[in-house]
Amino acid sequence: MRFAGFLVQAGPKVAVPAIESPRVDIGSANAALKLSVEWEMEGTRQINALLDRVLQENGRMAVGLLNGFVGEQLEGSLSVEGLLAVVQRAGPNGLLFVDDFLARRGAKS
Repeated sequence: MRFAGFLVQAGPKVAVPAIESPRVDIGSANAALKLSVEWEMEGTRQINALLDRVLQENGRMAVGLLNGFVGEQLEGSLSVEGLLAVVQRAGPNGLLFVDDFLARRGAKS
């Protein structure tokens, strides 16, 4: 919403394309997290492409906003990749251990 709010305030006409329905046939936590890592990488690629375009077009107002998204993408990517590593170490029968790990990590925050 922050991005859409910026566009509304900055004034350009915005067209939001349709998005595909989410996949529902994911067979395991490992597969779901691999898809999440791929999506984080795609999101990072898209944000970097937007930032490159803004810099080329001298759109100084948007640089700060996009730099914030770049930082959030890095944080999100590292988080998902870390969780994928935990799930892979736990194995397909160890999801209760992953759940316990996440609960303990959340309690420390």
